[in-house]
Amino acid sequence: MKHFIFLFTITIIFFSNCKKDDLMPGKTNTDLLSAAPSKADDPLELMYKDSLYQLTGVAVSKNGRLFTNYPLWEGPHKDNVVEVTSLHTSKPYPNANWNSWKKGEDGSKKWVCVQAVHIDDANRMWVVDPASPYIKGVYQHDYKLVHINLTTDKVERIYKFNYVADKGSYINDIRVDVASNFAYLTNSTEGGILVVDLTTGKMRQVLQGDPSVISNP
Repeated sequence: MKHFIFLFTITIIFFSNCKKDDLMPGKTNTDLLSAAPSKADDPLELMYKDSLYQLTGVAVSKNGRLFTNYPLWEGPHKDNVVEVTSLHTSKPYPNANWNSWKKGEDGSKKWVCVQAVHIDDANRMWVVDPASPYIKGVYQHDYKLVHINLTTDKVERIYKFNYVADKGSYINDIRVDVASNFAYLTNSTEGGILVVDLTTGKMRQVLQGDPSVISNP
């Protein structure tokens, strides 16, 4: 679960042919790091650092574009999804309008509270918006999965969860099966897996309430 992370910075480490012995001692969990060295014993490279806003996810495209997201939780908040432009800077993604939602507005075509970003094996970008600010319930049924074309930086399709998951749900993470064109998303507050046919848009929730998807209290 990623509900309560009281850190304003998170370490995300990507490993390329990395073994346990390749881990470097003395590193702290304050920076977003990239480890894709030409040699296993090369040092990690610092790619992005943010000590103010609370990020939860990271995605890297095949040509090296780096994205991260900031859910609307307690504490400072500015943008939901950004593309990293330098060590300390980023820009709203895909544009400022998608990051401009305010309470009372329509959130169907804006980020409300993004929890995860993911780029699949076909280099398609997916944004998971549980639309539950402060994890206090889905806002106006605006929870959604959004596909963005990384070539054009345009939104290709919005998959609305509607009533597949309850108002108290918090859609948490995603994995995509490119071969079958299905997506699988976790419902971390209620327990359950959302199965989305990315071709037809049909979706269902399975295992809701099953012990296999609920943490042991």
